[in-house]
Amino acid sequence: MTIDRREKLSKLKELICEKIELEEGSFILKRGGLHGIELKDDNLTILQSNLMNGSILYLCAGTPSKPDEYRLGFYLATLIDETGEDGICYNFKELFEMSISWNCTIKEVKELVCSRANTENEDLNLNPAMIRLREKNSDRLTRTLFDEMILKSQTIYEKKQYAL
Repeated sequence: MTIDRREKLSKLKELICEKIELEEGSFILKRGGLHGIELKDDNLTILQSNLMNGSILYLCAGTPSKPDEYRLGFYLATLIDETGEDGICYNFKELFEMSISWNCTIKEVKELVCSRANTENEDLNLNPAMIRLREKNSDRLTRTLFDEMILKSQTIYEKKQYAL
C-alpha cells in the first residue's frame, strides 16, 4: 500500500478499511508486528507515526485505544502457599487487557477492573475497596499502587501488567 507521508493516520486507516473491507474502529493498528506499538492518534501524519517505506503494519480485531489511553494487562494473583509471606510466590490467572485513560486515579482503575472481572467471571466477587493493585514483573509482584495516585504519574507503558 502506498500513501504520502504527509497524510494523516486516519487516511491510512480509511485505505486499509477499503482494501480489506473492514469497518472503521473494528481493528487495532500496530507498527512492527503483534507486539508492536499501537498507532492511536489519527491526527498524526504518517511521518510523525514513524512509518517509512517497507514498514510492517499489523492489524488485529478489537477496539482501538484513544490517544490518552494505555492498554494494560490485568491478572488475579493468589498465594501459592497460604502460610507464605506476602510477595514471595504467586499463581497468576490472566483476566484481560483493558484500555484505561491515563488521567484515572488508581481507585477508579480498581473500580473499572473489578467491575469487568466480576462481569466476565461469575465466580469472582471482587470488591475494589478490599484489593490491592500491584505491578506485575514476570512471576513476581512489585510496587503497590495506592488509591489517590494518578495513573499518568506512574511509570506506565503499553501492555504493562498489573495484578489484583
